[in-house]
Amino acid sequence: MKKPLAAAIAASALFFTAAAWSADPAPQSAPIHWQYKLSDVVATTTGADGKPSQALNMEVVDYFLQTIAGRVDQYPIVFASNAERIDVTDKLGRLTALLSELDDGASVNLDILRREAFAYNLAYDMDFPGSGEKADSLYQRLLKLTPDEPAANYLYGAFLAANDKLRPQSIPYLEKAAKLGVKKANYTLGVVYVAMGKDQQALTCLQQYATDYPDDQRVKSLIAAVKSGDIRREYHP
Repeated sequence: MKKPLAAAIAASALFFTAAAWSADPAPQSAPIHWQYKLSDVVATTTGADGKPSQALNMEVVDYFLQTIAGRVDQYPIVFASNAERIDVTDKLGRLTALLSELDDGASVNLDILRREAFAYNLAYDMDFPGSGEKADSLYQRLLKLTPDEPAANYLYGAFLAANDKLRPQSIPYLEKAAKLGVKKANYTLGVVYVAMGKDQQALTCLQQYATDYPDDQRVKSLIAAVKSGDIRREYHP
């Protein structure tokens, strides 16, 4: 697969929000100006007994994951500077470690597990050693607990779609996500079919996505390339 098609799969995988996992983060080009310190991830509150207690501030966690996802949503990943690359790598590494530490196994809080899986997904995109296996395991755990969760199916399907060897396994998860109402899954599924040389299936998915998102110019170009055969010459010479 050539780089532009890999980029299409990678970009379509980013799908996370605090409330409903319903919006893609906007790709970033300008330097990141962090609105929070990483220490803000843990919030200290005072209970009725006057004793302080600490809890994860999900809003801040989501902010960091969204911001990092916005940087990762391009191929190849481009940082404003080497210092920014080091900073993002450090923050993501510390976030994955924190979320893993809070993972209680069988009794894990689902809000923690969702974010842990997504964080390791981002770590995989940034080539953290062992992060792909970890993300895969976390998504499988999440889907075992919430098999009909639309976003979990979409995220795991998109994660599998970005891996050449695992791509065929992504189809049932993406199809299920689409049936459960994740309209953007049709784009990812269409790109998967393009990569597999299944143009008719690709067109069906891409045309449905184009109906749902008529202002998205990238899908119109992709549909035209599939219909003309240019997609075969460009990606599968």
